[in-house]
Amino acid sequence: MVQVNQTLEVNTILEKDTRIPLLGLVFVTLLLSLFFVSEPCVATEVFSEDFDEGLGGFTPIGPVTTIDGCLRATFSGRVVCPCNLTVGTWSFEARDMGLWQDTYQYLLVKFVHDGSYNYRFAIRFQPTDAGKQYSYQLWGPKGRMDSYYGLEGSAAELRGTLHAVNITRTAAGQMSVYLNGSRILSATDMELTSSETVRIVLGYDWAIDNFVVDDTPLEDMSWELLAVGASAVAIVVIVLVVLKRRG
Repeated sequence: MVQVNQTLEVNTILEKDTRIPLLGLVFVTLLLSLFFVSEPCVATEVFSEDFDEGLGGFTPIGPVTTIDGCLRATFSGRVVCPCNLTVGTWSFEARDMGLWQDTYQYLLVKFVHDGSYNYRFAIRFQPTDAGKQYSYQLWGPKGRMDSYYGLEGSAAELRGTLHAVNITRTAAGQMSVYLNGSRILSATDMELTSSETVRIVLGYDWAIDNFVVDDTPLEDMSWELLAVGASAVAIVVIVLVVLKRRG
């Protein structure tokens, strides 16, 4: 009887002791998974401009200037920057100055532009009983691909509204527009496979800041991070099942 109890105690100790190296193995595996899977998530910045010291790499076409570290137009102007990127993420901040004195009350960002054809994101004003309403649009060579209506109000109510915009396009032609972290527009098109420039067209009402272009779409980074998370969860579940069965 004593021998049996001693044997059971020894087996229990051995089972408990094996948990420590097993947990260590899980920890190492998680670290390796995060390293190898998340490494491709790092996006390479193609160019960026904060307009703190003028137009930087952008060339003006029309009446544009910089005021308080932001790109502004004194009527309706545009800026152009060489860029051959067709897959990646184009990010910027646009603030509504609430002036509404310009006939051209819109903002256009032609993120892929080749000759006379382009993919472009637009913010326009739609007249309403309350004053104006934001209309967000995604356009391609064949016309409008998607649209979304946002806030509405008077000039005083909308003045200063910040639009943090991320535009993405994948190698499969999938395009998405994120406004303040939420996706509002999406479309798929493979018409354009090359690009020459990035162009910003803005009226007197808009101020642009922190324009950044990188070579990795947000969708690609999201899927890779999701894979990391799923792998981690699977490993933890397996370990818990093994430990539960052992004791």
